[in-house]
Amino acid sequence: MSSRRLFNLELLQKYGANAWKVHNFQLEAQLKQLKHGVEEKKKEILELNKQRKLEQTEGGINLRNLESKWSDLISQTLQVEVACASLENELEELKRYENSISSN
Repeated sequence: MSSRRLFNLELLQKYGANAWKVHNFQLEAQLKQLKHGVEEKKKEILELNKQRKLEQTEGGINLRNLESKWSDLISQTLQVEVACASLENELEELKRYENSISSN
């Protein structure tokens, strides 16, 4: 005999047929409750995962936009530095020219 069958026979002897039926009914109710709880948790997990995916997608878009802005700002900074260097060179040339005129 299987251990489950022996267990059932022991319960039948211990509690009688009606008690065994009540016990089975209680177990079935608990099982139904647990299954319902599992389904609810699965729904919650699914919703949480959907929300996370949405937030991550939005975060990715935001990050790409920020990277693009950063790139543009770096480019603008380099353009300003080049313009400053050009003006500094022009200023030096003007000073040299002024010095050469005032020396004469």
